[in-house]
Amino acid sequence: MITNSPYEMASNFTPWVTGPLFNFHELTQIKKYTDNLPLEKGTLLNGEPVDENIRKCDVVFFGRNENNFWIFDKINSMINSVNDNFYNMDLFGYQDIQYTKYNSSGGKYVSHLDINTGTNNAYLTRKLSISILLNNTFLGGDFFINLGEYNKHIIKMNAGDYVVFPSFLLHGVSEITTGERESLVVWTLGPKFK
Repeated sequence: MITNSPYEMASNFTPWVTGPLFNFHELTQIKKYTDNLPLEKGTLLNGEPVDENIRKCDVVFFGRNENNFWIFDKINSMINSVNDNFYNMDLFGYQDIQYTKYNSSGGKYVSHLDINTGTNNAYLTRKLSISILLNNTFLGGDFFINLGEYNKHIIKMNAGDYVVFPSFLLHGVSEITTGERESLVVWTLGPKFK
């Protein structure tokens, strides 16, 4: 329904959804799996190197296999539930999971969008972004969503919690001051927004 009231429109929109996903035992299994993955410096969406004043983290992408299928199954179930209950977006799925590690030597990711932009003619676009926190052994490193120029909302998360949000929202991770912040990130794909 179209309305002229931006306040009424905003009341129909869920900026983000959070909740628990992985328990302590599952987080331990994920840690064993990710410890053996080769990390690279995080880049931009198109693979271009990025200024460390903008993004400073190490990442690796991994696909579904016989050792990690349960991680994908659990994430898939959560995405389907959140999308059905809050967003109802046309989604085709996702291919890989990104494991991300921010450390205390300035690890961060300033406000950014996950959605494909510019002249990209690809049929698929990022629709929902998912970040899953794997540990609590760090200070700083707050996940935040920008809801306006002066409205940066920090999303409080415990190890094993997820946050799901539309990929067109500005968001980021504040600078780590102590320890390492580890997370899994997924971008669901679907047809371009109309």
